[in-house]
Formats: sequence, structure tokens, C-alpha cells
Amino acid sequence: IRLSPMEFAFFVFYAERALKESGPFKNYEDMGDSALKEIGDKYKNSQDFDHWSYRLSTFDAAEDAKKHSSSIRAKLAKAGFNKLEQARLTPNRGDLRINLPSEAISIA
Repeated sequence: IRLSPMEFAFFVFYAERALKESGPFKNYEDMGDSALKEIGDKYKNSQDFDHWSYRLSTFDAAEDAKKHSSSIRAKLAKAGFNKLEQARLTPNRGDLRINLPSEAISIA
């Protein structure tokens, strides 16, 4: 699926947490407003200024996280993922994490 730079950073943030086997957040606010900037800084590609990490905007965890999660879920549905697959791949109310075992995740 095609994600915006902000959606991609959001997804990578949660994928990294799943890789570390971190538990779910209680609220989206717990991820912090600087979370996506930190992800962008970590993966910044100095050879490619069109890289997604250079195209991140400001992030308000309380407001934007719900939008990104919902948008990713809609894109997964459009690509044919069923409700269970969508729920495992995106943070959901009451279970704010990507619900996959760490061995199923690879970030390159």
C-alpha cells in the first residue's frame, strides 16, 4: 500500500515498538508529539532529499495519531486485508500497538 510520509513514520514507530516487544500504549498521547520527528531523524537518508524522512510535518499525537491509524486501516481494506489483519497491523482503541510477533517484523 502507498502511505504518506507521516503515515509511514507512524507505522515505523509502531513497528519498532512491536520489534522490541513493547506493550501497547494506553493513549495515543503516550507516544509523544516528537515521536515521528525522532523516527524521521533516525532513518534520514542524506543521499536522497526526496526521502520520506525529509517530508514530515508537525505531529500532534492526540489528534493526528487517530487520523493516521484510520487512514492506514482504510488503505489496508482497499488492498484486500480483512478486519482481523487490519486490527493486527494498526493500533486500535484499547490496544494501541501493532499486534505481530517480533520475528514477523523486519525494518530495512
